Amino acid sequence: MSITKEQFISEYLNRIGYHGSTAPCLETLVGLQRRHVYSVPFENLDLLKPAFTPNLDRDHLFEKIVRQRRGGVCYELNTSFYNLLTALRFSACQISGRCRLDTPITGHVFTLVHLAEGDYTADVGYGDNAVPPLRIGSDEVVTAYHTTSWLEREDEDLMRLYQRRPGEEAAFQYQFSLTARERADYMDTFRFSAAPGNTPFSERHICCRTGGRRYRSALPGRLP
Repeated sequence: MSITKEQFISEYLNRIGYHGSTAPCLETLVGLQRRHVYSVPFENLDLLKPAFTPNLDRDHLFEKIVRQRRGGVCYELNTSFYNLLTALRFSACQISGRCRLDTPITGHVFTLVHLAEGDYTADVGYGDNAVPPLRIGSDEVVTAYHTTSWLEREDEDLMRLYQRRPGEEAAFQYQFSLTARERADYMDTFRFSAAPGNTPFSERHICCRTGGRRYRSALPGRLP
């Protein structure tokens, strides 16, 4: 498959139903992330196929997620979203984390976006527990998708994401590193996750998508 950059952007934005500005700024990032989690499901259907081979090439992800209107797991969704952001001239890199502290730091892959306001996370692949863009090193909390999210610094390199849903206690979601990752850094973890019997993602069908709830902007201060 050979497509131009203009085709890639046009078809991708149509896939997620985004019709706003494409200027590489915070407002655009928030809008793109919102439309992506509303439109593209988290699903592991390919991982349960006997002949599945992890593939994060741009054209493969474009064909699957955009043209076939499929979803994927975090490695696929967030790599595809990273491809879109960089095509739109955002300055960004991929970073990684882990949902349990006894697992590899490359167990969850997403994007760090460098904006005039600061560095922001961009995660469209955390299942139905959607995470809005969050600014690194700030005290902001963000309420979106009926969940309140915020970051806490662990050390110079490590951060933790916490969320709280109405009527529930705050819950740790994942720890992540600010170190930029290349694909080779996390492909072995992806292959392990996809191997039969190694993780829940390779044992049973999972398919979910965030509902169309209103996004609310960042609120100052920390949670009590």
